[in-house]
Amino acid sequence: MLKQLLNTDSLQKFIKNKDGVVAIEFAFIMPVLLLLYVGVIELSLLISKDRAVSHAAFIAVNLAAQAPTPDTKTVGKLDKKTIENIFSATLATMNAKTADSSSISIDISSYVRVTNGVHNYGYASLGSKFTTPAPHKNISDELLNHHSGIIIVRVEQVYHSFGHDYVNNNISKKRITDFTLSQTFVQNSRNSRYIKINGGKNLTCSFVMGTNGMPDVTCN
Repeated sequence: MLKQLLNTDSLQKFIKNKDGVVAIEFAFIMPVLLLLYVGVIELSLLISKDRAVSHAAFIAVNLAAQAPTPDTKTVGKLDKKTIENIFSATLATMNAKTADSSSISIDISSYVRVTNGVHNYGYASLGSKFTTPAPHKNISDELLNHHSGIIIVRVEQVYHSFGHDYVNNNISKKRITDFTLSQTFVQNSRNSRYIKINGGKNLTCSFVMGTNGMPDVTCN
């Protein structure tokens, strides 16, 4: 009876019928393609943000290294207003929004080599990550010498991916962490032997609400 059932025309037609195969194959392939598509977008945004951080650090160190010398060509000066402008320009280069303020940290350190070692001539910071001047021990003697001081700028941003919350809450049992993007640039002072930041004293800056959704900076 089973053999007769298997030999029936309707069953043979059912076995040979390939209608809907494409739909089934698409149902299997679509999630993989969608995942790849989202991954490419995520990677592109990450690379773009990393380049913005690097470019911002480059802009900041060049602006700081060109500190004006109002009194003498020996000492360049970065006062509070100039530091605020440098930090604001750095944020604009990163295309930062007010909502990004908690994820961005920037600092500027000034050093000069003296007879008995290396002296720090001021420090300015923005954000919560950096609280002490950047280390100088790995800076070569050719760069940090008796004739020219250096400026060190560090820029860091924590990148929060657009799919981060959804994946953590709905898909992955293992938490996906954010990416920390950072860049450090070192530049000799250009217009003077060395540069004083805020008269050689530490300067702490903070984010304030700007215009058009852009953050502004105030230092004290």
